[in-house]
Amino acid sequence: MALQMRLAAGGKLGLVGGHAAAEAGQDQHGDETELAPGGEAQLKRHGPGASDAEFESYMFARTNPKGVHFERWRHAYGCGKWFLAARCTATLEVFGTYSAQTKGPPPEIIAAIKARRPDWSPT
Repeated sequence: MALQMRLAAGGKLGLVGGHAAAEAGQDQHGDETELAPGGEAQLKRHGPGASDAEFESYMFARTNPKGVHFERWRHAYGCGKWFLAARCTATLEVFGTYSAQTKGPPPEIIAAIKARRPDWSPT
């Protein structure tokens, strides 16, 4: 079952679709303490043979945009699964979530972003 984040009442980031709720046939809206941030999504990780510059880039060079951002999240106090989310850092709006094994944002996530932010383009 896919976990989905959303902006809940009061501006809190929450989950839609927990395991117990899914079995009961209803949505579960957990609060943000269930989720643990994992940083920027789709980073290129370098192995032991990486140069100092590659390692420095991986460790310290992060984008911190105001606007659309792709992030890793973990359902820490639930199933423990990692997932990726597209959200706006200025408004906390969540455009969608997708599998952590995905190489990049799927077309439906890009479409959801473009529907709400027509001027946005992936970099």
